[in-house]
This record gives sequence, structure tokens and C-alpha cells, in this order.
Amino acid sequence: MSASDIVTILASLPSSEGGERKAATKTITPDGKGGLAITAIYKGTKWWSGHERTVESIDSFAELLEKVSRDPFAMIVRGRIAGDVERSRMLRRKTTRADGTGTIDEAEHRWLLIDADSLEADFDRSKMCRRPCDTCVIACLRPFVA
Repeated sequence: MSASDIVTILASLPSSEGGERKAATKTITPDGKGGLAITAIYKGTKWWSGHERTVESIDSFAELLEKVSRDPFAMIVRGRIAGDVERSRMLRRKTTRADGTGTIDEAEHRWLLIDADSLEADFDRSKMCRRPCDTCVIACLRPFVA
């Protein structure tokens, strides 16, 4: 990265006071047709806290990714938190929603977020367990390699 960029991080919150805080994860499994299917999305989490971090270089971006990857309640999302949103307890919705309840504005970034939700992959569980990121990146790039 040659210039700074902003990374938006959301962390799951309990649905109610005293409730259980759930991991910010999706369950992705083979769909039986050579692709992937999402079988559980954030385990019903509705409320999130949000904050943004500035990254100045590829190294600071990698450090942030490493830190977020160790927190099962946190995730990085595309976009920026809308200006009038209460960041300590917010919904996770795009501001383009017709009902006006959005909290995340679209934003340009100098980094690429790979979304594996609809990725078609040769789903070899042994490879996915050992090196899931490598497997996803290779599968995403495969159509562009002659």
C-alpha cells in the first residue's frame, strides 16, 4: 500500500443484556454441486460494535489482519461506518437500504476482500483444513490464469 487506508472492524455483541456473545463466523460447507454453501451466518448475531483503524502500509495491514483473526468475535467488513451511527451498538446493514436503517457506507479501499460465499472450488477438505486462505485465493485466481 502506498497510502493510508481505513479498515472497518465489527465485533459481535449479545442480543440482550446478559445474553451470550456469539462468534462472528459463517459456516461454509460443500453444496454438493462443486461449490460452497453458507449454512449458518453469524449464528443469529444482530448487534455489533464498530470501529475503524488506519493502516499505513502492507505491514501494518498484515498486523491488523493477524490481530483480528485471533478474535472470534471480530471481523473486517467492506465500507465505512456511516457518520451518524452509534458505534457502540449498531446493526450491520448497508446504507443503501430503502428503509433507511443502514449503518455501513460503501467506500473505496486499497485492499482486496475475498468473499468465499459463492466461490466454486474443488472442495478437498484436507487442503482446506491445512491452508484455507491459500486454497481460496488459488481458486479465485484460477479463471484469470491462461
